[in-house]
Amino acid sequence: MKNRLTVCSSHLITLPSAPHGPVRAAIATAREAVAAFDPELVVFFGTDHRRAFRAVVPTFAVVLAATAQGDVAGPVGTYDVPSELGRALVANLVAHDFDIATAYEAALDHAFGHTARDLLGEINARPVLPIFINCASPPHASFRRAASLGRRVGEFFADKRQTMLLHGMLQIPEYMRAVITACANVSDDEVEERIAARIPRQEPLRNGMKAVFFIPESVLVNSVGGPEVMRAQLLHLEKLATRPNVVVRIVALTAGAHAGMAGSFDMLTFDRYEDVVFLESENSSLIIEAPEPVKAYGRIVEGLDQVALDAEQSKELIKKLLM
Repeated sequence: MKNRLTVCSSHLITLPSAPHGPVRAAIATAREAVAAFDPELVVFFGTDHRRAFRAVVPTFAVVLAATAQGDVAGPVGTYDVPSELGRALVANLVAHDFDIATAYEAALDHAFGHTARDLLGEINARPVLPIFINCASPPHASFRRAASLGRRVGEFFADKRQTMLLHGMLQIPEYMRAVITACANVSDDEVEERIAARIPRQEPLRNGMKAVFFIPESVLVNSVGGPEVMRAQLLHLEKLATRPNVVVRIVALTAGAHAGMAGSFDMLTFDRYEDVVFLESENSSLIIEAPEPVKAYGRIVEGLDQVALDAEQSKELIKKLLM
C-alpha cells in the first residue's frame, strides 16, 4: 500500500493574468510530484466563494457527486467521485462525533477546479473525493476543529488498509483477476494461472462446509475491479449469504476500532482435532497450532462477534450497497 502524499496549494496564482515566476514553478514541481506518486485516490480538502453553497452553508461537507462551474477561467466538466467511499467516510465521521454534512451534488467553483486541473492535468484524471471546508461565510470552524477533521479522515483511510479484500472463498473470478493483476509480484502471464488455481479452493464451501465470515464494511465499498465487477461481487456475496452453511457478519464502519483490525486470519475448527489458525501474506503462509496463540485469536473472534451486525442485518446492508 502506498504512503500518502500531502500537497498544500493555493488556487489564485493559476489565473491566466497571474505573473509567472517562483509560485508558478512551485505548482509545476508539485504537479510532477503528484504524477510520480501516481495516486489511486485524491482526497481534496477545499472551499468555495459562496458559489457551491449559498442558502445553506455547512461547516464541513463530503461531496458525493460534483461538477466544475468553470468560473474565473476554471475548468468545466464532471469529477470522478467515488460516491460509495464518500458515504462510508460520512458514516465513519458521524460515528466519531463529527457533524458532517452530505452534499449529494455540488457544482464546485474554481477553489477546487484550479487546483485539481493544475495538479492532476484534468479534473477527472483521478478519482477525487471532495471535502468542503467553509472559509468564506462566518462563522468558521476553528483551526483546531479543521485539523481534527483532517486527522480523522486520515485515520479512516489508514483503517481501510488493514483489510482491503474479501476472503478468497467469496471472490468471483473477475474480482480475483483485479486483485492478482494489481499485485506487485505477479507477472502478467501468471494471472490466469493463479485464478485457475484459486477457484478449486472454493469447492469445500460449495459442498456444504460451515463457515462464518466477518467482513469489514470498508471492504464492500472498496471498488476492486471497478463498479461493474464490485456489483457482481456483491450480488454473489448476497447469494452466498442465503446458503444454510454460510454466515456473513459485516463489521459496520460505525463500529469504529474493533478487535479484528490487526489483520485477517482463518480459524479452522474441527470435531476431532484441536483448532488451528492460518495466516497468509504476500509471499508466505503460517499455520499456528500452539494452544495459547490459538486462544488469542479465539478472543479476537469473540470481540468481532460482539460488534458485527447479525446475519440478517448484514444481508440488509449488502442490499443497501446494491441500490
